[in-house]
Amino acid sequence: MTDATTGRVRPMGWTRWRPGLTGKLMVPFLLTSVVTLAVLTTVFMRAVRTVIVDGLALRTEMLGTQLAGALGESLAVRDSFRPGQLVQKARAVDAAIAYVIVLDKSGAVLASTDPAQVGQLALQTDFDKAMAQADRVIRRPVPGADRLFEVAVPVEFDTLGRVGVLRIGASTAPAEAAARRTAATVLGIGVTALGAGVLLYLWTARRALRPLGAVVEGLRDLAGAEANLGARLPVTTQDEVGRLAEAFNTFVDKLSALVASVRQTVAHVDAAARRTASAAGRLTAGAQQQAASLEETAASLEEITATVKQNADNARQ
Repeated sequence: MTDATTGRVRPMGWTRWRPGLTGKLMVPFLLTSVVTLAVLTTVFMRAVRTVIVDGLALRTEMLGTQLAGALGESLAVRDSFRPGQLVQKARAVDAAIAYVIVLDKSGAVLASTDPAQVGQLALQTDFDKAMAQADRVIRRPVPGADRLFEVAVPVEFDTLGRVGVLRIGASTAPAEAAARRTAATVLGIGVTALGAGVLLYLWTARRALRPLGAVVEGLRDLAGAEANLGARLPVTTQDEVGRLAEAFNTFVDKLSALVASVRQTVAHVDAAARRTASAAGRLTAGAQQQAASLEETAASLEEITATVKQNADNARQ
């Protein structure tokens, strides 16, 4: 089977899909809606993640500031018992807290959520050295650790000044998980709204295009064998569809008037033709009658001529 538009051979039973006007309008609507929903969901997810991560960083800094204020006296007297208690309590405050380390002025670990680190120097890397020397609140991502940042807060005592550093590591994994859950919720709501929008669009489109279907049916009636010229479309709106119905009705009215005029003209022509044919018949009959009279006259003349000739011959004899 050959496609009339492309000239290509297509398999038997394969029918090319030809969407109606509703389908043609639906395709760009769906594409635009899906792309918009995807973009909005991505932007919203990033915005939520940024807000949650920034909130986590702010909470971590506030916790570090409060904890550093409570650790000043203990570091001044190198008391490791109270810092150990505070470290464990700080770890339990927020599930996003990955670790808490208290360093003295030399960089040795005085207390930590990992007991194995206590008493060791935390100056192995440049990052450790930079955080151990913090003289103000510092927040930096942890090198080599994905979704982990650290806040360093200097610990000070009134008479001794800076006596150590508090390092708090926080993971952004819970924040990102919350952001993903929020984005999934928003996406679900968006998909539901999109489905409702599609249904509303289909209902509106079908209602708006129903008069166009009536126009198509009216044109089919005109193109049919009976050529129904009495069909008229109801004008229910004043929009483009209503004006189209008015134009269709005006067209059919003029076409009906034209057909009636043509029929009247044909009737007049037929009557004139009939009268002409009748007159021609009468003329033919008169001509035939005159021809018969002429034939009779000619026969009479021939008889007279023959008689005169015979009399002349007799007279000569």
